[in-house]
Amino acid sequence: MLQKFPIYSYLSARDVARARRFYEDTLGLHASEENAGGATYRFAGGTACFLYPTPNAGTSKASQRSGRCATSTR
Repeated sequence: MLQKFPIYSYLSARDVARARRFYEDTLGLHASEENAGGATYRFAGGTACFLYPTPNAGTSKASQRSGRCATSTR
């Protein structure tokens, strides 16, 4: 069933500027939007990921964002 729908993932980062340099300069991704201190990357088939700042990145608490996170799926 999941194969019929787009997937959205969330990438946490303590240092968003450093993470963006990696995703954009090394992997060649292009941010389609910047919001909530992070960046959205869109892919084929309507899939996307959102890179967001959090001091909890790299810990088991990574999904516990600091601040507000607003994303757009369209």
